[in-house]
Amino acid sequence: MIWVTAQAVAERSADSEIMGYVGTLTDISETKQTEAQLTRYRNHLEEMVVQRANQLTQANQQLQQKIEERQQIEIALRESEARFASILNIAPEAIITVDQTQQIILFNQGAEHLFGYTSNQIMGMSLDTLVPSRLQAKHHQYFTEFNYEPITVRYLDESLGIFGKRQDGSEFPIEGSVSKLAQQKGTLFIVILRNAAKRWQSEQVLRENEEFYLLMMGGGKVGIWDWHISHDHLYISPHFKTLLGLNEPEANLQMADWFKQVYPEDLDRLKITIEHYLQGIISYYEIEYRVQDQTGHIHWILMRGHSLRDQNGKPYRLTGTNTDITELKQIADTLQETEQKYHLLLNRAKEAILILDNQGNVLEANRPAEMLFGYQRDELLQSNIFSLHAANQVEDLKDSCLQDSFTTGTCCLYETPILTKSGQTILVDIYGSIIECGEQKRLLTIIRDIRSRQQVQITLEKERTLLTQQLEQQTIPLKVVNDKLLTTISRELYSPLKVILTCCEALQQQQLGQLNSEQLHHLNDIYNHSHHLLKFVQYKLNSYQTPVSIAEKNNPPEIS
Repeated sequence: MIWVTAQAVAERSADSEIMGYVGTLTDISETKQTEAQLTRYRNHLEEMVVQRANQLTQANQQLQQKIEERQQIEIALRESEARFASILNIAPEAIITVDQTQQIILFNQGAEHLFGYTSNQIMGMSLDTLVPSRLQAKHHQYFTEFNYEPITVRYLDESLGIFGKRQDGSEFPIEGSVSKLAQQKGTLFIVILRNAAKRWQSEQVLRENEEFYLLMMGGGKVGIWDWHISHDHLYISPHFKTLLGLNEPEANLQMADWFKQVYPEDLDRLKITIEHYLQGIISYYEIEYRVQDQTGHIHWILMRGHSLRDQNGKPYRLTGTNTDITELKQIADTLQETEQKYHLLLNRAKEAILILDNQGNVLEANRPAEMLFGYQRDELLQSNIFSLHAANQVEDLKDSCLQDSFTTGTCCLYETPILTKSGQTILVDIYGSIIECGEQKRLLTIIRDIRSRQQVQITLEKERTLLTQQLEQQTIPLKVVNDKLLTTISRELYSPLKVILTCCEALQQQQLGQLNSEQLHHLNDIYNHSHHLLKFVQYKLNSYQTPVSIAEKNNPPEIS
């Protein structure tokens, strides 16, 4: 195939009609081939440019990715270094890093607190600065030996007799570990230290407790027992054997020998408890029972034990302690007897009695208090004195009597309406006195219903008015008027005085709590005055029962 270019000129007649064409044909195949080749070169060049551009773009992306990765690595490294520094600073232990020449290159906050130096002060100094001079030679020998040993960690304890020296020159025992880390520039030593003084103190306390325990055992209060169940061999502390009169040699002692000393009424209960524990019915072995010594005296024993079991859960050994709690039992019985007397005295009192804490919470209530307020004892023990008063009296009560009693220790007597469970309002007299129960102060309140006294007062007022009128009319002698008035007053005072004397006697016997010397002095004054007044009241009542003589009737005394 040949490429040509054609050029032609039209030939025309005289009439301008085309008669034909005259032209030339030029062979341009070589030119076309050249253009085609140039086109291919251009296309190839464009492909190479695109390919190269893609390669450059890809290389740029990879470079950018590496840069980002490098940045992330640097960020992670900084974060890691920050975390490491934070861990170093919050670690309670002293962490110190030294190089091969034992120059300090790291000193955390724990080390600052332990030795008293700041990091800036100690950095670059020798580790000998922190070691007492008498131990420095031993310290160098220790590090030299450790540097050539194949191990990477050594532990420091009290057996090495290691001490540290603070900035102020004081010394203290230390414990911890030292490890080594090989690097291109040389070996680094990381020392982690703790103050061993507290542990030494704890161990000293433990040794003292052990000595105390051994002393108690030697004193006969606590004894050890150990029972090998499979061959029924029993070991008992020597002093307990002596207490119970067990003369059997230790090699021949069996559990049956121990059972012989147990009080008969407690033996079955002891055997059942041991059996239930060994069978797994109960998870904890503890029982109180009685034994009888050589002299016939009864001792209360608190027995605790723990079993050892094989792979199948079968017990093969039972061991524990025996504690002589006879004195504790006697104290408990005395306390129980005192408690019974205490409740008996409370419930025999004719007046309602409440014992309160400094917040007004009811701690104790007697039977008359239940009857007065209409609550059961359990309900009263969950109540507060303020909730038992009429609403309009609560704030006055808080601000006056109750608070004054606890702050000044003085007694208080006030008249106030109370609120019963049924909603009834009753006017009462409340007498409050501070009593001491151990280290706590309590308020003893005696509450008396004065509704009948109000009626008597009303009657008395009427009689007084009537007598006044009679006196004005001079219809009766003044002596008779005085006697009747005094007798009426005496009748009203008799019952309260008896209650006051009864309470004083209880307080003097300290059945309701311990009283200090000042309180006892005031209590004696109250008792003596009440006793004298009661004698006068009895005298007036007895004299009023005697008929007035005829001479007195016919010759009444003159009214002055």
